[in-house]
Amino acid sequence: MVSGCLPKINPHLLAEEQRVVQTGPALEQIAKIAGITPAVFSPTIEQERFNPFVSIIPISTGCLSSCSFCGTKKAKGVLKSYPIQAIQERFEHDLKNNTKEFWLASQDNGCYGVDLKTNIAKLLEALLSNSGDFRIRIGMMSPQYLINYYDELVSLFNDERLYKFLHLPVQSGNNRILKLMRRQYTVEDFSELVKSLRKDINGVTISTDIIAGFPTETKKEFNDTLRLVEEHKFEIINISKYGERPGTDAEKMLQLHDREKFARTQELTRLHRNISLEQNKTLVGRKDKVLVNEVAKINGFVGRTNSYRPVVVPKAELNSFAIARIKEAYPHFLKGKIEEWA
Repeated sequence: MVSGCLPKINPHLLAEEQRVVQTGPALEQIAKIAGITPAVFSPTIEQERFNPFVSIIPISTGCLSSCSFCGTKKAKGVLKSYPIQAIQERFEHDLKNNTKEFWLASQDNGCYGVDLKTNIAKLLEALLSNSGDFRIRIGMMSPQYLINYYDELVSLFNDERLYKFLHLPVQSGNNRILKLMRRQYTVEDFSELVKSLRKDINGVTISTDIIAGFPTETKKEFNDTLRLVEEHKFEIINISKYGERPGTDAEKMLQLHDREKFARTQELTRLHRNISLEQNKTLVGRKDKVLVNEVAKINGFVGRTNSYRPVVVPKAELNSFAIARIKEAYPHFLKGKIEEWA
């Protein structure tokens, strides 16, 4: 059995294979094939964890956007949100079992609850009503939805148990390209939103996504994206070289040469690396409360500050809070030392 988004949008790849069952991404489809009642799959059912100390809770499937480059929408379909009560049950179950970090996951957290006449702010309010010291990380949110509950959401960041972290994908800094992508905002809309968030949430970390080399993108239009990055100095950028997705409208557009796409991703990567290093240098000497719940790739452990900045420390106790002093800065992480347990 092969599941996920890719087989659904690339069925021809397995067409000649024998004894292969293709399914889409939804667990409900696998359940039907296996003869299991689909209702058994919900946020309250514990999934296998990539990190034993982090609970990833699905809050919805599908989305409300229609981006011209996206194959995921074709596979997952329109938005279907899980009720707040079901998510709350899963959250409380994991919290009682000593989980301290929770990620709210979906294709787009921004439109969560539109089909249920609710929103992500109301979901977070319910989860934060639980007692205990824990951290919640909000997943990716398309920018156009945030304005509908902006004040509700921003006020919740006064609670330190909500990471001061927002993942808002811009994809391009040029309005013609955004229109071709069928993004539902302009560069000006996005810039005003980022400025407001910087003003209203002290120390917020903003992550964004950028696609370099989208079909027909000129060098001048790509330079608009570089200027946007220089203006807003995003703490995190997920940089992608544009790649065609079968059956999408963008696949039919005039494609750039791979060499040019690669050059643009490299230029953007260099710019962001320099910006990130300068930002991180300003944090050296500072003390922060961190939640340590990850083993570092090389020598040590990783703790996250309230702004979701990664701090590598040489010695620590996993799944614990501590006060760390930042000693060194690198482009994508900080190094520090635990001074006391919190």
